[in-house]
Amino acid sequence: MDDVLPNHHPWNGCIREMSSDECKTDSVGGSPVSIGDASVLSDVESILSLENHGDSTVNPDVIEAAPTCLPTPTSDVITPPVHPEFAYEDGNIELETFDHVFWVHEFLLKKFTVFVEQVKQARGKGATSNAGRLKIKLDRRSTSVIAAFRILYAPVFPSPETHKFNSETLIKALRIATLYGCPDMRNYAISELERRFTFLPIHRIQMSDEFNLPAWEKPAFIELCRRPEPISKEEAKVLGLDRLAAISRIREIEQRRKFVEVVDRSIGSHPDQRGPVTDDKLRTDAMYTLKYPQLPKCDCRVQRVCDDTQLDDRDRLGVMALVANNRHSIGGTVDPRLLALQPSGVNDSRLSVVPCQIHKVAPHVMSESHALLKQRNDLVKRLGDLKVGVSSQIPRDRKDFSVEDEISRATWVRKAT
Repeated sequence: MDDVLPNHHPWNGCIREMSSDECKTDSVGGSPVSIGDASVLSDVESILSLENHGDSTVNPDVIEAAPTCLPTPTSDVITPPVHPEFAYEDGNIELETFDHVFWVHEFLLKKFTVFVEQVKQARGKGATSNAGRLKIKLDRRSTSVIAAFRILYAPVFPSPETHKFNSETLIKALRIATLYGCPDMRNYAISELERRFTFLPIHRIQMSDEFNLPAWEKPAFIELCRRPEPISKEEAKVLGLDRLAAISRIREIEQRRKFVEVVDRSIGSHPDQRGPVTDDKLRTDAMYTLKYPQLPKCDCRVQRVCDDTQLDDRDRLGVMALVANNRHSIGGTVDPRLLALQPSGVNDSRLSVVPCQIHKVAPHVMSESHALLKQRNDLVKRLGDLKVGVSSQIPRDRKDFSVEDEISRATWVRKAT
């Protein structure tokens, strides 16, 4: 419990000096009584500070326990100092916490159902201060009470005008509104937190545990189950054993499902894994290929060749003499269509094909393509085997698994009414 008693209080405890931010941040205008330079003490409450979309870690002191019954103080109790920000001379209520006294107005406290009952009891018992104010005591520290009063006395509540309270002030005010029953302030704080701030899933779950915010839980649990990062030790403490076990099971199935989905996208319609390639897939591949420019025109040609013995008689002496029966091509070309007119099985040794540049490199391209295709098929086969191994670990009745359905059916998730 984060309510700590001052040293001079008969119930013992400890207090710390109030930080300067608590005196300056979100200050509310008004005309409180000047109380001089009295030493103002306050125990700064541990709280989630997530201003401006920060990713702060979970603070184990964020949960503030409900007030507990304490012994009746003795007559030598030292009255705490009056808080300078809420010391209204015309206030008819003196509200005392462990570390501060507030002079505030009854019409504002009537917004809280618990305070209404306490005011009624104080008036019935005649519990008044020397100044005639009704005295009410709260067995808690003042930090959350200060945040609630700042919103109460600001012109934004309950008017539609906006005052940029930070997330810490809103969370503290939400705590007081929840504990002491102020629906208007509670709704205002929740709407401002939802509209202006982004919290990590575990922070939303933690605040839902304290403030009963079922609308925050389902999206937070879904996000927690889908994220790739593991659950941290601090998050496990917030979740507790039962919820941690359930979320771990959902996360494991979801990660396997995602893996199978990735493998399916990678394999595509490979015939070894998903049956014969369909006509639609062939048409799609053809259209994809036709998007690119066509190859240059083939300019292969056919030349006529002859033996040296068929050449004109010439001097065979000398170093330049031609070797007998050496074959040479004749400069003139032959229409390639003539080759097609030859009878089947007839090979005219007098004709030779001169390939173009495309057909010179085509055999090498085809050879490399076949090698790459073989490597691709081997990889697809290994991925397919891995997919079968992973998917076989998913229960047969969970093939249509979805995180949303699991969270919706979970009994440990609060349901919005």
